[in-house]
Amino acid sequence: MDLVPLQYPPAMKKRTGSPKNGCLINHASYNLVSYMSASVMINQTLKTTHMSSLKERKKGKPWRNDIHNLPDCLRGNAVAAFRLMTGHDCL
Repeated sequence: MDLVPLQYPPAMKKRTGSPKNGCLINHASYNLVSYMSASVMINQTLKTTHMSSLKERKKGKPWRNDIHNLPDCLRGNAVAAFRLMTGHDCL
């Protein structure tokens, strides 16, 4: 299992009031977590912080329901039909 150290970024060391401020020695991180745990934590953070903005951006997209009306055919034909249905035919 690969372990990934979670550390303060270098910019944090120079901020006033930072816990790493004034530290002259770079210590090894003792906060080792597995790669999968770090990946899950990062993905959860991204989902919670950006999910509301994504929902807001996709609110005005009527094409979400039009996808189900596409004919069952080759990919090239389906892409052409989708672009014509949604008005994105300017290529």
